[in-house]
Amino acid sequence: RLKLCDEVYTISKEETWLLQLYGVNAKYYPYYPPKVVEQELLEIKKKRFARIPNEKKQYLILGSATNPPTRMGMQRLIDYFEQQKNVNYTIHVAGYNTETLSVGGGAIVNHGTVSMEKLNELLITTDGIIIYQPTTSGALTRIVENRMAGIPIYANFGAARDFYNLSDVHVYNDIEELNNLL
Repeated sequence: RLKLCDEVYTISKEETWLLQLYGVNAKYYPYYPPKVVEQELLEIKKKRFARIPNEKKQYLILGSATNPPTRMGMQRLIDYFEQQKNVNYTIHVAGYNTETLSVGGGAIVNHGTVSMEKLNELLITTDGIIIYQPTTSGALTRIVENRMAGIPIYANFGAARDFYNLSDVHVYNDIEELNNLL
């Protein structure tokens, strides 16, 4: 059906390429946040540069738990970090409906659905965003936004599509490799 369209736009370079292989007139249209969001992210970046680094590293798992692939990836990370012993970091979880995720404690703090003020505080104080997402279609807009806010990103291979070879996007192939990056 996509072949019947005059033009098809994707926010993923890889999907554009794949659709073109199937004869679809696909064009890449990169995601860029609206001006009001961009200004907020640049303000967070400014505050991040002025912050005093944490003595104990703080990482953030951020996403909407109503999105099935995001929820699956967030829960996988939570389960993994709950099994880690003697860690020198705290894992924060936040985002829409994340209070429904199963968290047993340990080095994990689940903030659940948070206000914009609390989210901005977490973004300013975090040492990095951790993303684990099963391979799906599209491109993750939160990678673009967190890069704009000056936050290092630790993403698995499937989540990092379209964002390889960037100095602030650290890609891991499997979840066990993630600890080496942190």
